[in-house]
Amino acid sequence: MLILFIMRQGVINMQIGYIGTGVMGSGVISNLLQHGEAVKVFNRTKVHAQAVLNRGQPGSVVQQN
Repeated sequence: MLILFIMRQGVINMQIGYIGTGVMGSGVISNLLQHGEAVKVFNRTKVHAQAVLNRGQPGSVVQQN
């Protein structure tokens, strides 16, 4: 898991990224989404990652390498 804290104009924004949507990754991502966090997910297959993100916030993004 990658957590970035970015400061812009005196405001700190947190961005969360996760690599892999296997058994562990899906659980972690689901918990983050349930708590209202936007998550960027990197996975080999977009279909697997998209299934998890469909339950999330509009700011959630999936990227395929």
